[in-house]
Amino acid sequence: MESLGTHQNDHVEIDKKAEGENHKLKEMENEIRWLLENECLEESELLELIDDVHRLGLGYKFRKHTEKAIRSLLISIPSWQANHKIIHDLHDCALCFRLARQLGLSISADIFERFKDSNGDFKETLATDIRGMLSLHEASYLGFDGESILEEAREFTGFHLDNIMLMSMDTKSAIRVSHALELPFHYRMQRLEARWNIEMYDGKNELLHHLAIMDFNMVQSVHQHELQQLSRWWREVGLANKLSFARDRLMESFMWTVGMVPQPQFGKCRVGLTKVVNLITVLDDIYDVYASPQDLQHLTHAVHRWDVNSVDHLPDYMKIFFLALYNTVNELAYDTLKEHDQVVISQLRQVWADLCDAFLKEAKWRHNNHIPKFDEYLNHGWVSSSGAVLLTHAYFLVTQNVTDEAIKHFSAYGNNLMRSPCTIFRLANDLSSSQEDGERGEVAKAVSCYMNETGSLVADAHGTARGFSICWTKGMGVNLIAEVVSLDGVRPTMGCWRASGQCAWGSSGGRNKNMDSRDNFNGDFSQFIFRVLGGKFFNKHSKNHAQWRPK
Repeated sequence: MESLGTHQNDHVEIDKKAEGENHKLKEMENEIRWLLENECLEESELLELIDDVHRLGLGYKFRKHTEKAIRSLLISIPSWQANHKIIHDLHDCALCFRLARQLGLSISADIFERFKDSNGDFKETLATDIRGMLSLHEASYLGFDGESILEEAREFTGFHLDNIMLMSMDTKSAIRVSHALELPFHYRMQRLEARWNIEMYDGKNELLHHLAIMDFNMVQSVHQHELQQLSRWWREVGLANKLSFARDRLMESFMWTVGMVPQPQFGKCRVGLTKVVNLITVLDDIYDVYASPQDLQHLTHAVHRWDVNSVDHLPDYMKIFFLALYNTVNELAYDTLKEHDQVVISQLRQVWADLCDAFLKEAKWRHNNHIPKFDEYLNHGWVSSSGAVLLTHAYFLVTQNVTDEAIKHFSAYGNNLMRSPCTIFRLANDLSSSQEDGERGEVAKAVSCYMNETGSLVADAHGTARGFSICWTKGMGVNLIAEVVSLDGVRPTMGCWRASGQCAWGSSGGRNKNMDSRDNFNGDFSQFIFRVLGGKFFNKHSKNHAQWRPK
């Protein structure tokens, strides 16, 4: 029989191991920080390091340092017309542009004019520079409305990179080109992309690679713990058993929240948002597939009143759902009051009431076999996307300093910072789930509305929906820089947009048309959350992670 002392010794050993790992992490982080701060690298090397930091999922650890480094680099080039080697190298120029835009820094797309010929077209000689073409292609996705040069760059690079894929090239280069053409880095979920880049990494900085592996596994363990916590909550709420008609998608709900806020310090936000997403899914099924029109009216009225005494006319399954919603949202509002001295229940109630109104309107469309015009659908659909519910909850869960100004900002619920990602969310969801929605009896979706109004074929309707999403994406880019909102407030917005893109645009917006995006996404995420990075990676790097300095 084991003694109590044996177990205590085991815990001591575990604590010592964890302490040692944390110490090792801190040492490696300090080394990378030293490289970013001490001007010991050539400018092109610094750009590569910053890009690697972001691609390997470490951007959240070094944001201040990478932003400072890019700012200093932009200042050091007083005129982009000057004879500076960065702006005459396609790869370096495009990489600098993309990193600056990703960090929200001001930089003009006119820097690419130097790569055009006398006819105003991109020089054909650039097509042989695969590395530069790939960087320009990635950069072209960070354009604002009216930046036609980036649209030209995307078309030019896409055409030539497609042709390059038909030629002989080394396997890793072919994989990277295919990956970028399928979906650009800026559109992908950060943690899924981090894993892909860690496994593909062939850079010379082994210390950075080792740090990325250790960080990925530590964050993964945080996510696993949160998922266990959420599984217990979902069992206790009992909606999966009591409302057997509703979809049970806890894992997919959690997947979305990791897409929105993957950083380990935002665990509370992920847990709260997963509850919200799961409740939205059940609510959607109540309105879409199960309840009678009269019962839906009663449920909508109950959510508007937000009063447990208003559920008397509801059937039992609706009473159970309403109480689960009421208790969960009130608990989230209570946490904000307790931590920030701000009362946000009215804002949370309002977005849920608006969502119910939107679901009710779509239920009436379905009941009457009414297909609205495309513009009418979009003006309504950004609300029914549920994105506003997610982003409002996310802001109050993730922001460290909730202010009266921020509350007013989210009360101005139609602002572009809210509407743009919600519209993209709506279009992406419609494109990725059109077959499933048809089986569920949905008649009003973006594609069907456009086809009904114009007589277009399915492919044309998909193309139009993608075009609208690109336009909204450009508008959102401007608003993310222009709006007076904290970085914490912007982070979930960008994450929501990326999760939409990763789930939907692989098959409908990317260049790989044979990819079943939702199945791929769910499969990738299952591996991401359960399969630890190790084996060859740790065997290769764990023995020697001595301090690395540029030679």
